[in-house]
Amino acid sequence: MKYMFFADPVRSTRALPHPSLQSGPVHAVAAASHPPASRDTRLAPHHTRPPLDSRQGANSLSDANKLLIRCAWAGTPAFDDDATAFSGDWPNSTESCPSPPSPPTQPPSLPPPPWNVVALAPFVPTDDPTVGILPSTNEVFFKPAGSSFEITVVAPHTGKFQATLEGQAGSYVFGGGDGLCTQTNIALRSSTNSFKLCTTNANRVCNVYSFGHLGAPHPTQQFDLVAGVNTLSFKRRESCALASQLVWAE
Repeated sequence: MKYMFFADPVRSTRALPHPSLQSGPVHAVAAASHPPASRDTRLAPHHTRPPLDSRQGANSLSDANKLLIRCAWAGTPAFDDDATAFSGDWPNSTESCPSPPSPPTQPPSLPPPPWNVVALAPFVPTDDPTVGILPSTNEVFFKPAGSSFEITVVAPHTGKFQATLEGQAGSYVFGGGDGLCTQTNIALRSSTNSFKLCTTNANRVCNVYSFGHLGAPHPTQQFDLVAGVNTLSFKRRESCALASQLVWAE
């Protein structure tokens, strides 16, 4: 135990710093052992940056551009009063301004359809499931529970007119059983080829239209019309018959 804290005089002496270095802080010791290198204390010449090539003070707008700006802001007090007052080289008048562009040309409106061609599909009630429209031809048809809907005709004058109904027998379209319109005799032309058209005035008249074979002339009937709007009733006679329009002639 007594040798645990024995100090070697030689090693202890080596461990102590030189007496001349024991006083003063550590950085002083480092300075004494490493003297500072010589330094050129002359000031370097002062270099100044060249001025920026700024265009803020330059008048970079051409006379044509000034005129365009002057015209675009014409009628604005902030421009008319201030800009002209503080910058005398702006145009003082808008007389030389170019004419404003013309408004875009509206496409010509389509002429109204002729009075004598009356398509049936626009008159089909949207809330009546018993009346259908064939999408491929825009032809109308009545299902078995269907009854009728009203159409209007605007006649140019009072008189007698011939009304031709264009359409076809439903058997040519629905006979294959596609389900869009069905009835007991759906495959028979004679059971799917007729409508009725009736006037709605006091002298009520109903005419029957029956379609023949494909390619046969369309049926025509005669009606008395008054000048102006006439309301007629387009009625089911046989379910699944197809019709597209009425063509009127004197």
